[in-house]
Amino acid sequence: MKTMSFSLGERNRRAECAAFGATLILTLAATFSILRLWGAHLTVPLAYKHDSMPILMWTKTLVDNGWWLTNPYLGAPMQLEMHDYPTNCTLHFAVLKCLALLSSNAAVLVNLYFLLSFPLVALAALTALRSLDVTRGVAVVGSILFAFLPYHFWRGESHLFLATYYLIPLVCMVIIWLAKGEPFLIARRQETGRLRLDLKSGRAVSSLLICAAIGCDFPYYPVFAIFFLTIAGIHAFARSRSACALLRTAVLVGVTAASFLGNMSPSFLYWWKNGPNLSPQHVAKRPWTDGESLGLTVTQLLLPSANHRLPLFRALHDKFYGATRLASEDDAMALGAAGSLGLLLAIGALLCCQRSPSERGQLYHLLGVLIAFAIFGCTAGGFGTGFNLLGLGILRCYNRISIFIAFLALAALCAWLDALYRRYCQHGAARFCAHVALGLLLLLGLADQTAKTYVAPFAAVKDEYQSDADFVARIEASVPDQSMIFQLPYVAFLSYANSYHQMLPYSHFRGYLHSHRLRWSFGAMHGRFGDSLHARVAALPIEDGVRDLAFLGFNGIFLDRFGYGDSGKEMENKLRTILRTEPIVSRNGRLCFFGMTDFSTRLKKNYSPEQWQKHHDLAYYAPVVEWGSGFYQEESAGPNRWRWCARKGELRIFNPSDHQQSRALRFVAKTCLAGPATLSINSTLISERLPVNEAGAKFDRVVDVPPGRHVIHFDCTATPFVDPTRTIVFGLYNFQFEEVDRTGDADHLAKR
Repeated sequence: MKTMSFSLGERNRRAECAAFGATLILTLAATFSILRLWGAHLTVPLAYKHDSMPILMWTKTLVDNGWWLTNPYLGAPMQLEMHDYPTNCTLHFAVLKCLALLSSNAAVLVNLYFLLSFPLVALAALTALRSLDVTRGVAVVGSILFAFLPYHFWRGESHLFLATYYLIPLVCMVIIWLAKGEPFLIARRQETGRLRLDLKSGRAVSSLLICAAIGCDFPYYPVFAIFFLTIAGIHAFARSRSACALLRTAVLVGVTAASFLGNMSPSFLYWWKNGPNLSPQHVAKRPWTDGESLGLTVTQLLLPSANHRLPLFRALHDKFYGATRLASEDDAMALGAAGSLGLLLAIGALLCCQRSPSERGQLYHLLGVLIAFAIFGCTAGGFGTGFNLLGLGILRCYNRISIFIAFLALAALCAWLDALYRRYCQHGAARFCAHVALGLLLLLGLADQTAKTYVAPFAAVKDEYQSDADFVARIEASVPDQSMIFQLPYVAFLSYANSYHQMLPYSHFRGYLHSHRLRWSFGAMHGRFGDSLHARVAALPIEDGVRDLAFLGFNGIFLDRFGYGDSGKEMENKLRTILRTEPIVSRNGRLCFFGMTDFSTRLKKNYSPEQWQKHHDLAYYAPVVEWGSGFYQEESAGPNRWRWCARKGELRIFNPSDHQQSRALRFVAKTCLAGPATLSINSTLISERLPVNEAGAKFDRVVDVPPGRHVIHFDCTATPFVDPTRTIVFGLYNFQFEEVDRTGDADHLAKR
């Protein structure tokens, strides 16, 4: 008997290893085939645009500086500080840190991690499905389908830390254990009857490790995990009325929350030391309406993905996305045909299996409960939007819970297929036919969930990537090591106002991504002093701005022509005149660079070292303005620039020096609607009541600004204009905050 038992155990272990091996091989083969990797170049990122830029930047920062939070090569003359944008994906950065032992190329590391995410997700899903006692063949099919959801491709390298969702099946496994009331982690002492922590079982230890790991994942995932753990614990307690269920839930939620808060602690410590980021336009401060516009929608869960292989499905997809404005992150929520069937089965079981006596029936009902609560909480118009409306929400894109729903739905489908398999297909020809059917299901499921849309344009990306690399190499050869490069047009990093014309928000990172010994201006956190310094210099007349850049120590100006309506022609002509040099131009004609070394040398001849240092301090420590609450983003038309404001608004002024400085405050105040009104301007610096109307009233005062931060409060009595997105009362046109007297050194020098 012992020999037979050993033989069965050995056979099961081999079968289990075979299942995992088959999943790994099939997933790698499918990844290679679906993404058509034979045309890819590992040293070139699969995605080189928009949100993939900060992913590449963070990875290169990790390699260059040891970790991702700070980078002295960005935000010059200060440095990049990421604490105000608390993504803190410690888990993923730790994995990238390990991969960095293989290569120091950021593109290689990002490509490797993204491609590895497919087998990692599949193997994790297989582990979770096997824990539910799903037959190996069915579990293999379900796990591979989960790895190749449209969500995975749609996120891609641009949302790398959302796309690497291999912890989701594992935390769902823990959630199901908890909801089923299985005995783990908490036990009752036989002697006293008291509850105690029991870590003797592998299930207890693994559940704690999984919860701790998910706390270090992208912030959406731990928050959703805590939500599901809470629902699962309540469900278990409702069924058993056991204190064990409540304590087990408290421990798992507590571990996840503690890990999450610990993971965010660098940001908390930074805010405690430096104060919070007060800019209302910082991207970490989203309006409550995002919870609605980026909420979950059941329609998008069930719709097929873009460019579906079946014309009928493709037409259905195009009809919805072509006619609605409510689409939230497009195909990222699509479950595919298999996942949609599983979703419908789970919802049906919610109604039909509540009193089922079988363990399998209770599992169906449980999966339906979890999916239903996810939909109630995160759908557009659901509780998530309500939390955001009340100011209690901490999430923006509630639709991202769809990846949890996808696993639960596929788990429901796999459990149902497993029941059919166990009942009808255990022996002989039936078993063979079942395996053939599972193979066909896998092929059809992959064909349904994937499309040519997800294949990267390898050749085009390679050409652009190499053009930028050659361009930056030419810049490095033309300036000294550690030179600071100022980037135009000025773009606020992590602000709503972060794109111009054809230029996307993070395009300026392409300079840093290809450099080894240069410092770049882009990357200073919006709402902090470094970004305000850049904004002030960029807003100066070009002659004064170039002069201040020389005083600050910059050795060149990097210009992205995509950021200008005239492709930068006017700006380039002015820079040619002032700097008396021709630019270096990228091979694709998009980027150009003007060296400032000769200009700075000529300018220095007009100043003694003491005078030069004085002008450096004046440029570096010049007071800066920050638009606070009430004011909207800047708008422009022709030569005019303006900001609309609600009835009340705040303008913050920061003097970073240790002495008082005088500045001229100039603008034209206009009401939105006709009629006389009064604009009250109050602060410790100035206090006035300005009569205003639709035609406008000029304001021109010299303000003495002591060291530190000061707030000017605006309050207007004009009639408000209300539209669906904002309330407008007055606007400030052609705002200026500048030195009382500026010399024209750069202008005079250019004319010499």
